[in-house]
Parts: sequence; C-alpha cells; structure tokens
Amino acid sequence: MSKKKIYLSPSDQTKNMYAGGLGTEQQHCTEIAKQAKIALEAHGFEVKIGDNQRDELYPQRVAESNSWGADIHIPIHTNASNGSTKGTLVMCYSTSEADMKPAQAVYNALVQVVPSRSGLGVRARQDLYEINSTKAVCVYVECDFHDNPDVAAWIVGNHKTLGEAICRGVCDYYGMPYNGESSSEPTPAPQPPAQTAEVNAYYRVRTQAHGWLPEVKNLDDFAGFQGSPVTDVAIRVDRGSVKYRVHILGEGWLPYVTGCDINDYQNGFAGEGKVIDAIEIYYYTPDDIRPYKKAKYMVNTYSWQYDNEKGQGQDGYAGVFGVPITELRLCIE
Repeated sequence: MSKKKIYLSPSDQTKNMYAGGLGTEQQHCTEIAKQAKIALEAHGFEVKIGDNQRDELYPQRVAESNSWGADIHIPIHTNASNGSTKGTLVMCYSTSEADMKPAQAVYNALVQVVPSRSGLGVRARQDLYEINSTKAVCVYVECDFHDNPDVAAWIVGNHKTLGEAICRGVCDYYGMPYNGESSSEPTPAPQPPAQTAEVNAYYRVRTQAHGWLPEVKNLDDFAGFQGSPVTDVAIRVDRGSVKYRVHILGEGWLPYVTGCDINDYQNGFAGEGKVIDAIEIYYYTPDDIRPYKKAKYMVNTYSWQYDNEKGQGQDGYAGVFGVPITELRLCIE
C-alpha cells in the first residue's frame, strides 16, 4: 500500500504580529508545520512543506500540491479577532462527508490541546484560494488566536503540541493508531505548583572582537568579554518563554525576538552585528508555575532590571544609551 501524501502549507503572513511582540504568524506556523511533518513521517506518511521563501506562495504551493498528488492539503494558520477570542477553527470546501470528515478529525484533535479546550467548529468556505484550488481535500487550520496575549504565549511554547495534534487528526481520519506523545484526553488542570519551581535561563552574546561566546547558565558567570562591545544576544529558558530586543547604539530598538538559534537570522537572536547599548527582556510564566516569575538582568555594572518594569530606579530596560554593553547577567526569579 502506497504512503498517503500530506502537503503542509504554513502561513506566509510576516506582518501578522503575535500579541506582546512574540514574533509573526509566519514564524510560528512554520515551526508548527515542521513538528507536524516529524510526527506524520513517524507514522508512515509522506510529507511536503510549502516553501516560505518564494513570491506568489499560494499559487505555487497549490500547483506543487496538485502535481505531487497530495491526498490532504493542510494550510496552517493562527487567527486574530478582538484580542480576547480563543479556540480552534478548521475550514474545508463543502459540507460533504469527503470534505467534513478529515476536517472534523483534525479539529477534534486540536481542541483537545489548545488552552480553552474549545473552538469555533468546522466550517465550509469556498472563497479561500487554497481551499477552492487544490485537487486534494483541503483541511484549512486556524490553530488559535494569536492576538490574545495568553494564547499567543502558549502557542510560542507549544509548536510540538500543535503539530502532533494535527498528526493525530490525520491518523484518526485514516483509522490509524496514533503513537505520539500528545494525549487524546484533555490535559488535567495543573496542580498547584511548588513555590520553589526553578526556571533556568541560558544566554550567549557575540562581540565585535571575539564572535559568539559560550553559553552561560543563570548567574554562573556573565556573558561577554570585558572591554569588548556586544553586538548580538541569544536567550532561551527551559520553562515558559521569553521575548527580548536590543537597542543599537546611535540608532534605535530592533524588533522583539523569541527564539534562540544563532543560525536563525529572523527570530533566533537579537541584533544585526552592530554595537548595542541597551536590552529589554520579558519572561512569560507558564500555567504550571505560580507565583509569576520575572526576568532579572543587568548589563555592565548597572543596577538590576526586572522584565520591562519602570520606576524605583528601573527604566524598562538595562543599559545606558550611548554606552556599549560588554557584560550581560540574567536569571529568572
């Protein structure tokens, strides 16, 4: 029996920003698609992901999907509304069983993992190009609402959960056992967390003279080299998520980033190879940790800054405009 072919088409929306500046719809839907591909291939499917680096993406993707002979074509998006709406929405071409059955299977899997455990249902819609132009049945996924701050932060930390849920839905549609990590049962409500729950921060910097320096954990050391201006910063945490941005000396603030990958020039680190004189870091506490925690950080020998707080000696960022950063210290507490 030949493998079923699944074509994944992540959003190309680079201007659709997540609440809190947590990246773009394109960035996060691409990561969800990557995780879905891993899970689907592990379950015996043949998978292609549409290219996000070309012009006129959707016509080219539809043509590629059609010529490849995809069995299911899955656009992957996140939604936006009024800043408070939550839930999954899945769309397909018609109300026929052939269209509704796979869409409903994917929808059922997604609503079991999204924070609200709810959704807006499965809807027939024929005015979207990928829905009305693919030869394969199209299951058009809106995972959840990225303009809702709580949901946006959850999506950022749950690419794998969403990708695996899409895989589970496809498996359910084909009557195949799902052997991934995601549970078909709703995740139990989190138990009251220990007050001493620890979150580790890992960070590294690039300097003009030394390039990328080794990663530092918490306050074990500082990231930097005395007397050598920092040009770029990469930060990650082992629980929850962070957003951060840097200020270029003599220029201004760069956009927030949320990733930590020195090979990812879009969202993997903050900086563009120029000397920085200030940094802002904000920590998002996950649901299973209470009380809320903050990023505590300082540069050079200045005072500590907590998240982007202002007042009581804090400016909302660490650093002094006009003075290069040479040392960074960071922990989550």
